[in-house]
Amino acid sequence: MVQARQQGTWAHPITTMLGKGEKALHMDASSNAVDVGTVLIVIPGTANYYYNLYARWIADAFRPMGAKVELCVLSQVPSATYDLCLVSNVCEIEWANHEDDARARILQLRRRCKTLISFNADFVHTHWFLNNLSAARAVGADGICDVGFLRQDCQELRESGLRYNFCFDGLLGSQVSQERLDTREDAIRRSIPWAHVGGRTLKRVEFTERLVTDFSPAGFFYLPAPAPVTEKDSPHLNEELMERVLRCTRYYVWLSKHDGFFMESLRFKMAYLAGCVPIKVVEDTAEPPGDFPFPAFVLRESEVVERLRDQDFLEARRAFREEYARRPSLEAGLASLLRDHGHLAPEEGAASASPSRGRALRACA
Repeated sequence: MVQARQQGTWAHPITTMLGKGEKALHMDASSNAVDVGTVLIVIPGTANYYYNLYARWIADAFRPMGAKVELCVLSQVPSATYDLCLVSNVCEIEWANHEDDARARILQLRRRCKTLISFNADFVHTHWFLNNLSAARAVGADGICDVGFLRQDCQELRESGLRYNFCFDGLLGSQVSQERLDTREDAIRRSIPWAHVGGRTLKRVEFTERLVTDFSPAGFFYLPAPAPVTEKDSPHLNEELMERVLRCTRYYVWLSKHDGFFMESLRFKMAYLAGCVPIKVVEDTAEPPGDFPFPAFVLRESEVVERLRDQDFLEARRAFREEYARRPSLEAGLASLLRDHGHLAPEEGAASASPSRGRALRACA
């Protein structure tokens, strides 16, 4: 076992699995499929690619539940009615369609949907989240679906009047890999000891210099100037290029650009899917919440180099993948969202949170 050094407020062995009192909630949706109606998922297409990526994952989660899912950009939305529309997200879609009257199109779509939800994967204490919250209110959204590792809160969200649904950014059933990755051959094939990718900041440049000097000069770093992370014609690495890098990498290391504690769950999931180990680096003065997931893979900046030197890669990867597979699934979180908005019956024995819960899903007239 590799033991984390005691420093500050937390220290965890690398074998940490679930938090105290936490249950693993993987949902075998395919064996309990029900008809949850018609679902439209609208993506930005040309804006930040991770909103397109999350939309595809959500579509894959809804289909085994019996949903009839359509996924498209705003300009290709059919003129049909829908039981549920998930917009990924309102602000990103309006930015991607700034030359068209995107707001008017979304308002027209809203009238044809029983429920409209705006998706979020951003830290609440950023202008990106606040812009999306404002846009969601303006188009008459019913709520926010916040996907991540920790439930978020801020005054603007509480005062918005929108229903907040937290969805743990778990693995899909199809993503719980059966691939054998616990071999020395796979470790040897990963010729990049560490990768650090993100928009350029002084803090990230200085941290990269430490990795090169004190850990290994054979790492990979790419720190372009800040710009939208689009699927094409962007200075950033898109989904395909990131996966190619991470499949050759042992440790995916990053520093957040946010001042507060934000897990950036997408990076953890991309590490899992590529078979590498995520290392989220926080400042030595950071004060994480009392119970957060993957504590063995959240390191203070001053201890990163020593931990990477001492850590056994295969043992660390095994512990990470086992913990992720035991965490709640994405399907379970989305099923909870459907129940909360009245599109699935409440779980047996659960009390209804509002009169709308438990109603059969039906198309809007």
